[in-house]
Amino acid sequence: MSFSTPDSDSNRRVFWADATRAVAIILVLLIHIFDRLYKADHRANISWWTVNVILSVAHTCIPIFFMLSGTFLLSKNESTATFYRKRLKKLVIPLVAWSVIYIFWDKRSFSFFFHDSHIYQLISVPLQRPAYYHLWFMYAIIGLYVLIPFVKKIALNSSEEELRAFMFLWFVASSVIPIYWKYRWLTGMGIEMLTGYAGYLVVGYVIGRSELSKKMGPALTAVFLINLGITAFGTYKLSNADAALNQTFLSPLQPNMILMSVSLFALFKFVAGTRSPNRLLSLVVGRLCKTCYGIYLVHPLLFDGLTKGTFGINLNSISIPPLLLTPLTFLIVLFFSYLVVATLQEIPIIKEIVP
Repeated sequence: MSFSTPDSDSNRRVFWADATRAVAIILVLLIHIFDRLYKADHRANISWWTVNVILSVAHTCIPIFFMLSGTFLLSKNESTATFYRKRLKKLVIPLVAWSVIYIFWDKRSFSFFFHDSHIYQLISVPLQRPAYYHLWFMYAIIGLYVLIPFVKKIALNSSEEELRAFMFLWFVASSVIPIYWKYRWLTGMGIEMLTGYAGYLVVGYVIGRSELSKKMGPALTAVFLINLGITAFGTYKLSNADAALNQTFLSPLQPNMILMSVSLFALFKFVAGTRSPNRLLSLVVGRLCKTCYGIYLVHPLLFDGLTKGTFGINLNSISIPPLLLTPLTFLIVLFFSYLVVATLQEIPIIKEIVP
């Protein structure tokens, strides 16, 4: 692996990143839609194992989004003030708007807006916690964006060797030491300052500007598959011991998840970054990427509405096996989420909530 300048080979680089982003948003929907089958059918049969493997892969989506941010934003040549002005607006406005929408959606009543206590809730809830389960990511990414100008200083002024040392220390501090938390003397070393999602930014930056040799393909594939096996089997063992679903191995900062996410991210660049896409694929990927942020924000509303009868149809009432119904639900939710977001993006002012 060798380093290249961040702007080199920009056409292919944009496509591999867009393809990776498109896959990541699909993985998000897989988690939220398949997760209900995952929890409901804890019998470790073929259906459960199928979903277990699918969701083990799907949980790489959040680290992938973090790494994509690092790939492009750590190499941006702009002032801190410009960075905050351009980026935070695209996060804060949608967060506020969709928090209000989901608080209303949860109550299912327009009268909610005409009580003083409820108006207070509209203001206070987003300041205390995410208004809906998926909005936690918005808080996490805002925190990372606040840090990016400072992480960028480290990335741009570090040698290749120093960046590798940083990534190693981040991996140890974020995922290895917490496993051995009982050795409390380790926390006195101060290495915990390297923990958290910010390390993914640096990993994305390094992979994004690296030239991956063909020899690395099999090694990356092996790392991915080994850690996929660890994740799926570990989830099975812990869930079996607890007699309930245990998702410890699916945490973004578990060693297996870091290794699986990083290897998959590098494989995306290795595969999509070394091949010229056909026109149709480029069109599909480009359109999906343009709407993926909005799809992330709107899909839980459509998923809930389509599976609870709110929109006049209840997908759960269709008499087909769950292992077939769930993929069908996924495709329907993805399709309508895309349509809704693409439509909203054409409406002045409203488009600000689905940038």
